Amino acid sequence: MHIHQRKANITDLDLYYNWANDSATRSNSFNTQEIDYQEHTNWFSKKVEDTNALLLVFENEENIPVGQVRIEKKTDENIIGISIDANFRGLGLAVPMLQNACQQFFQDFAEKNIHAYIKKHNLASVNSFKKAGFEINKELNINNEPSYLLIKTHV
Repeated sequence: MHIHQRKANITDLDLYYNWANDSATRSNSFNTQEIDYQEHTNWFSKKVEDTNALLLVFENEENIPVGQVRIEKKTDENIIGISIDANFRGLGLAVPMLQNACQQFFQDFAEKNIHAYIKKHNLASVNSFKKAGFEINKELNINNEPSYLLIKTHV
């Protein structure tokens, strides 16, 4: 399947809301609580305008959204997150999505690395990030969850 990316815009608000509240997405997130719609609306409308955030929507050949990658430039690190639409999981899309998003981020922001925090039990994500060029940096506990910090360095 061929995918392409575009920057997210305010019309993607409900799409991101539905992806964020997907049961698998919530269980793999460090905050497992369902997201309130009004809080999401406030957050998303700020985030799509944030010059320190790259929000990308990935679509297939028919322009159907298959998932998203978000990379945020924080004070001391750049943090990446991904979610794939339930209808498109298991098709091997995570690796090219991660690679394309990282390439875009490094190009737009001239930063040297990107950090991913992933629960250890989320083997599919750990493997996808490793295949996309991330390396396990250390093990840590986040909210009492055994987790990894994976880092991709721009060469």
